[in-house]
Amino acid sequence: MDLQRRMFPDSEIAACMALKRKRCATLVQVLGDHALNGLAAKLRKSKFSIIIDETTDCSVNKACAVIAKYFDVDECKIKTSMLDIINIYEGNRGSSGESLYNMILNCLNALQIPLSNIIGFAADGASNVMGTVNSVSSRLRQQMPGITIFRCVAHSIHLCSSEAAKTLPRVCEDLIRNIYNFFSHSAKRKYEFREFQYFCQVKPHKLLHPCATRWLSLHQAVARVLEQWQPLKLYFTQIALEERLTSVEQIHNTLNDPSVFCYLVFLNYILPQLNSINIIFQSKGPTLHLLHDKISNMYRLLLKNFCYPHIIAKTPLHEIDPADENIHVPLNQIYLGAELHDLFQKPEYQLRDMVESVKTRCRTFLIVVCQQINKRFDLSNKWKLASCLHPKSVMDHNIRSSVPSLIDLGNAVPRINNYDRQPLDDQWWDVAWHTFPEEIKNSPNDIEAFYKYIMTVEDGLGQKKYESLGKFAMEILSLPTSNADAERLFSKLNLIKRKERNCLKLETVRSLIHLSEITEKGKFNEFEPTTEMLFSVK
Repeated sequence: MDLQRRMFPDSEIAACMALKRKRCATLVQVLGDHALNGLAAKLRKSKFSIIIDETTDCSVNKACAVIAKYFDVDECKIKTSMLDIINIYEGNRGSSGESLYNMILNCLNALQIPLSNIIGFAADGASNVMGTVNSVSSRLRQQMPGITIFRCVAHSIHLCSSEAAKTLPRVCEDLIRNIYNFFSHSAKRKYEFREFQYFCQVKPHKLLHPCATRWLSLHQAVARVLEQWQPLKLYFTQIALEERLTSVEQIHNTLNDPSVFCYLVFLNYILPQLNSINIIFQSKGPTLHLLHDKISNMYRLLLKNFCYPHIIAKTPLHEIDPADENIHVPLNQIYLGAELHDLFQKPEYQLRDMVESVKTRCRTFLIVVCQQINKRFDLSNKWKLASCLHPKSVMDHNIRSSVPSLIDLGNAVPRINNYDRQPLDDQWWDVAWHTFPEEIKNSPNDIEAFYKYIMTVEDGLGQKKYESLGKFAMEILSLPTSNADAERLFSKLNLIKRKERNCLKLETVRSLIHLSEITEKGKFNEFEPTTEMLFSVK
């Protein structure tokens, strides 16, 4: 009762309310169905994209989340909402491409959402989802011609770096994991190591564990080991004399190998460049307009570490072969970061064979990661057109010389076909001469606020001047470039279904997630139950 009074301080009736498990579950499902029906009503009249991903909850049930990303005209905002979360093995369906595809279709058909409204699809690179044949994406291409398919950018960058990591000595990654494992289950060892940290005047930070399935997570662990390098060397030198353990000897020997330190310094330089792309494309806002430029800039910077800059500058990126030795600078001129460059000037790191070996393997790492980026991303001009939707480009009339028409961009997403082309191009040309308010010009990265303003501009007769342009841009920008929204959904699922509530049925979890999306938008206080809903809870 005390808890209820704290939850409902302004209502005696609500404070006295009591529900048993079955009644409460029914109430949650009725409310969740109401939220889902509202979403379905919007998707029946809007273009949207599908995002899917699989997860395993705390009760070891494997589920597939089906998420819709769309432009909400009423709120003038790009939204992401869960359509369904489905038990993969219920009814012996399994996770084959055919089964997942049928799950998506059954979900949309049950909600009476027309398939013609689907414009895009995004997921990770699993073969059952993104394979060339017999996958979800191959079936979507066949049944929905013109659909835009995106492999998750974050997963793709992870795969690029994982493949390149095979060129470096395995002992580097093993060192990071072995050090963490040595301290992870011993409070005594952590306490003893703290004394060495104080002696070396290093902050007593904890050592980090790299994620086994995300190679890019290694960066934070590498940076922490480099920060603690001196106390670690002193600690394991002493422990190696006291404890005759194979694991201690391995760590001690590796810490005293100068080449290993060089490789870790190189990783500390190169991994943040790859991670920065992931951070951008895991954000909640639209990122399609950034895709081509960000990937191209990263690729160009990686090439300049070991290739002649003048060749990179004059050659189209998609025509460059990173393995072509004719464009490589001499080994002594490659750039592997400022810290490693400084390190090679010190006497203890001027062993010729060691330095050449390190530089050769680091160059191979760069070659492989560039090859993988070239393989997994389209570096031609297909999505460069989307860059023109950036507010800076829209407000710059000079950009019209290179992008005189939006027809080519519309052709790149053929399932967005509900716009008259000439009025759209007329608005594209006219908006460049519009006088924008200072708050819009000073916030060019807030793309949703920019297009919300665009769609409110009226002419002298009270007609909206750029409404078609705004809607067209926002529908294009609603295309997903990653499945980060699914990862955020799974975080929410793990908060709802945790060890203390591991018996929650998936139907209840689904409804709670739908309701959480309503409460996040601050509209729950405006909710009015219908008569049908009241009689549904018996």
